[in-house]
Amino acid sequence: MSGRNLSPLDDAWLAVESVPERLEIKIPLWGQIDHAAPPDTIFATNPSSFASRLMAANIRDKTRLCNTHFYMPPQFNALDLMSDGETDRGLLDTC
Repeated sequence: MSGRNLSPLDDAWLAVESVPERLEIKIPLWGQIDHAAPPDTIFATNPSSFASRLMAANIRDKTRLCNTHFYMPPQFNALDLMSDGETDRGLLDTC
């Protein structure tokens, strides 16, 4: 094994965050995710109280962040994808 530090996000194409609804948690976490994930990883957040643009301060490329909304009950597999105003349209189409 090389001396390279491995990250759980090394091969991630999608990173979904759903930590508690507190910006003081979400903002620094997205900075950590941004630095650990490959540059083409799609970022998705599942907020119910905040627009994702409020937590994107530490994300270098804001076009790769989108909002998600998962429906209940989970067995229905329904998901809304939404732009935060800067999300790349191709990213939404990919998802």
